[in-house]
Amino acid sequence: MAGGRGEEPRAGGREEQVRRVLVPARGAAAVRLARSVREAGLEVVVLLADHDDGTGWAEVADHAVPVPGAPPGWPPPERVIDAAVDAGCDGILPAWDRLARDPAFAARCARAGLRWLGTPRELLAFVGDRVRVREQAEGQDIDVVPGTRALTDPDLALAWAVSVGFPVALKPAVGRFRPLVRVDSPEELLVAAEGMLEDGPVLVERYVLGAREIEVPVVGDGDEAVVAVGTRDITGRVDGVRRLTTVPAGGLPGDQELQIMQAALSLAASIGWRGVGAVQFLLTPDGRPYLLDLRPGLRPADVATERIYGVDLVDAALRVGMGQRLLWGAEEVEADGVAIAVRLRASPDGAPQMCLGAVRAPQEASLVVQAGGQVRAGDELGTVLVHAPARQAALVRAKVALDDLELPGVPCDLPALRRILGDRRTWQARLDREAVADLAGPDPDR
Repeated sequence: MAGGRGEEPRAGGREEQVRRVLVPARGAAAVRLARSVREAGLEVVVLLADHDDGTGWAEVADHAVPVPGAPPGWPPPERVIDAAVDAGCDGILPAWDRLARDPAFAARCARAGLRWLGTPRELLAFVGDRVRVREQAEGQDIDVVPGTRALTDPDLALAWAVSVGFPVALKPAVGRFRPLVRVDSPEELLVAAEGMLEDGPVLVERYVLGAREIEVPVVGDGDEAVVAVGTRDITGRVDGVRRLTTVPAGGLPGDQELQIMQAALSLAASIGWRGVGAVQFLLTPDGRPYLLDLRPGLRPADVATERIYGVDLVDAALRVGMGQRLLWGAEEVEADGVAIAVRLRASPDGAPQMCLGAVRAPQEASLVVQAGGQVRAGDELGTVLVHAPARQAALVRAKVALDDLELPGVPCDLPALRRILGDRRTWQARLDREAVADLAGPDPDR
């Protein structure tokens, strides 16, 4: 599905020479991006953490730059820029981390003489302002979750919540994209609001019970084309992080999928979208889609979307970031079966662990852990990706793959994911957020 470009706000681009690109990502994400950069005929530079000796990077990267003393996760922005400059890079291709959504970081790259190959910073600033996004959506006749304006007074937040009833959801009005905070009582709201208000104004929204989260990837060149690339169900989260993605979303009656894609396309086109991103919706039990967010950057779930719709979203992000036009449109986006992606992560708490025995992984699994390897708390362990002609067949393959997977000695979210995949509500395409939270909790059989 494709659409034209609106008038305000706009962010165009021009093609400039780029020869060497830094990929500020780690693990499987860095590998995926690096391969696309190389396939585009450019040199690629990756970052190395303290515990990484660079082994294995020669096949996908031209250079690997150590970032000493970097904390677990993404290195600080200033170190990314220093590494890019020291390695002679002239461009940075962000992925799906916080750097890809930070307009201040994009501006710092520009000041350092580095070409920012992500969504332009003007659009990053726009979509980071949730009040403006809500207003833009309402101007396109897109429903938004009932909520407040930006608030700085916890008492006003409490008054609104009491008037509509609990539970309600809190989220920052501007800035960080992170999972919303559900609160179920006045006492919880005051504590959560006061903590969140330290970083700026908050929005309070009705928390819709029994809802699913549906996402529509969008790609635009800021000039002539915006394309909506199908749908995906991202309801399956563990510890607030999405772990289970189904493409297409499934369980959408009649023309509902088309309606959701059209809403996503309308919003993206109205702001002259440039880059790769995703429009997120809350699907209520009665079938009404509410806009949640427009999030810039690539996604781990893109691998499932690419498998089903036959497009390369990393290549699209790179080329659009260099000022080129999008080379494909809605006519190239056609679903071929169903894909399920399951992301594995080490438990977020505790000391580093060592994988104590041989890893048993089915062919559908792409893992970054092996026997004797050290695993830190919260590390990404890899992805299981299955593809089948129909949804039920894909679920069977995903369940078998997880049952066959063994990571001895590594505490991770595999048991929770097995419970989610084995639940009948998953197979009926009606798994909602509350059901996921229950299944992702402690093992009820222990």
